[in-house]
Amino acid sequence: MSPFLAAIFLFSLDVANAINFTTVYEWDKFDFIWPSEADTSNGQIKNEYRPENVVPSFMAVFGERLFLSLASNTGIPATLVWLPTSGTSTAPPKLAPFPSWHLHKKDKCDTIQMAKGVETDTDGRLWVLDDGGEICPSKIWIFNLLNKDTIERVHQFPDTVVSHGSETVVPCKS
Repeated sequence: MSPFLAAIFLFSLDVANAINFTTVYEWDKFDFIWPSEADTSNGQIKNEYRPENVVPSFMAVFGERLFLSLASNTGIPATLVWLPTSGTSTAPPKLAPFPSWHLHKKDKCDTIQMAKGVETDTDGRLWVLDDGGEICPSKIWIFNLLNKDTIERVHQFPDTVVSHGSETVVPCKS
């Protein structure tokens, strides 16, 4: 190993040791903030929930909130959730569907079906890539986080751009 590479390696070890990571929250299993059970469909959603199937895929931070997209596995009632990044409790926070439970209805194409990616921008917007699913088209949702998490825009991709059916994809030949 050259002296230059050895110096870089030792420097990087020194920097890594200088950073002190602190565990803020630790979960044995994730749980959701459940809606009132006055609606029977909400009670059914809670009964079908499988905490072992929660798999965070992408994350974005804005202000004091962490946004997560979750893999659309069996028993996962919402694929876009948020958590507070600070708080007074030492108990791990529960997942809160973003922006609400009303925007997470399976097979209703005017709601979020499969959040695949999230990103925030400096103007206070949350951009969400929604893969759609077997019957719903793919979309990009834009939420205004500075205006009560309102939907600013939804762009639906046509089938010619992103296919949402279950047919086999044939690669292009160049």
